[in-house]
Amino acid sequence: MARTLTIMAGGGGVRFWPASRRARPKQFLSLDGSRSLLQEAAERAFPSFGWNQISVITGAEYALATSTQLPELPPENLLIEPAPRNTAACLALAAAIWFERDPQTLMAVTPADHLISPDAEFRSCIEAAMAVVEHAPSSVCLLGITPTRPATGYGYIETAPSPDSGPVPRPVVRFREKPDLATAQEFIASGRFLWNSGMFVWTARRFLELVDRYQPQIADVARRLAKQMAVGGDLSDLSSPFRSLPSISVDHAVLEPLSRETDSQLFVIPASFTWSDVGSWQTWPELWGSDQQGNTIRGPFAGVETANCIVETTHNHLIATFGVEGLLIVHTPTATLVARRDDESSLRKLVTEIERLGHGEWL
Repeated sequence: MARTLTIMAGGGGVRFWPASRRARPKQFLSLDGSRSLLQEAAERAFPSFGWNQISVITGAEYALATSTQLPELPPENLLIEPAPRNTAACLALAAAIWFERDPQTLMAVTPADHLISPDAEFRSCIEAAMAVVEHAPSSVCLLGITPTRPATGYGYIETAPSPDSGPVPRPVVRFREKPDLATAQEFIASGRFLWNSGMFVWTARRFLELVDRYQPQIADVARRLAKQMAVGGDLSDLSSPFRSLPSISVDHAVLEPLSRETDSQLFVIPASFTWSDVGSWQTWPELWGSDQQGNTIRGPFAGVETANCIVETTHNHLIATFGVEGLLIVHTPTATLVARRDDESSLRKLVTEIERLGHGEWL
């Protein structure tokens, strides 16, 4: 059974504006001045996977940036989706392409824009998940994150009670949507819930069977597109059907209905590594810490009577504040954001408003 790793790199990173832009979304950015998140996602896979086993699926607009950042990636392993239609269609296409190459392909799947350390622990967990699926090819194995706080911005996976606390597979009971604070606290107290990391292992054959069952339209278009790609055929007739597919996540489209079946063979392994999805600026204090006033500062800063703020600026631009609290301030060479720190959801509204006002060139 051939082992492969598929990296999803098509997101636009709206919640990370203005650092993340349409032309250069979050996965292409470096948080520490060295490797980008995409480069880290690929390089942490070695030596479990070689370059010929790694694929990146992304949009055509990001193909050049992906190839530039990952020059060792074989051109045939740069998988292009005709349009962004969320993770169900994205992964169905990737699975169909790998299936055309080898019907026995074992697929590990990871996002391109997460922070994970140490790399060896990530590989150990992926190896454990692959072993589960190799032993039982009709199974699906996820990686879950042991919660460190009652987060309301993550989806949760409820697991069956287990005497083991280490990285061993647990049956999935059900998926739970992003909870309110009180519910999240209950989840943490029970010890049976993990954060959904968006990392999965399955065989290409099994995943396509599940998409056939729950989302037949997506499966049909993905299979036809992959067959055309395999023979170098004309893809124009299939681009429009792909664009018309429902925009739905793989969790909602496949994994949640699977979890409701009597014998789902759906498992989750608690990850033994440190993880952050770097989903928004709200993760900054976790990554970089805070000072005695509760401020998280990156770049030149001077503050008086300033507390509980997140400040991100360039090396040659000073941010100065006086008498403020609970703000998010992000400066880039072409755009500056000032917002309430605790109102993450409104950033999407702001991006929509920027578009409506005709300022799309700054997105």
